[in-house]
Amino acid sequence: MRKHLVIFACVVFASVPTGLSSYAQAPATTYDGKYIGQVTNVENINAQTECGAGGFLKTLTIQNGSFSLVYNAAHYETIKGTVGADGTISGFGTSSGGGIRLTGKIQGGAITGQVFSATCRYSYQLTKSQ
Repeated sequence: MRKHLVIFACVVFASVPTGLSSYAQAPATTYDGKYIGQVTNVENINAQTECGAGGFLKTLTIQNGSFSLVYNAAHYETIKGTVGADGTISGFGTSSGGGIRLTGKIQGGAITGQVFSATCRYSYQLTKSQ
């Protein structure tokens, strides 16, 4: 009986893939490209801090299912994140006022979403250019 149990255990463990990478989800490369568009101020959360009115032209580049977006070049604030297989995007960056969170969805060659910081909330609409 013990011999059969050892053989069974060897067969079961031999058939299990080694390493965690075999279970990792492949990046969503179908959304790779450059997206360009406008960012608009939706809400000034902190009355003591002035948010830009919006109308900012931004470029978000997705490569291998990841992105990086310069949120505020003057303060070296960058949002980095990932794209899910369903087109959901999510990212985070640090800023002088805390953190910056980006959420959105890619559909039909366009990204719509919002960017939140401790002081401002913006909406954005970006269209794939490449």
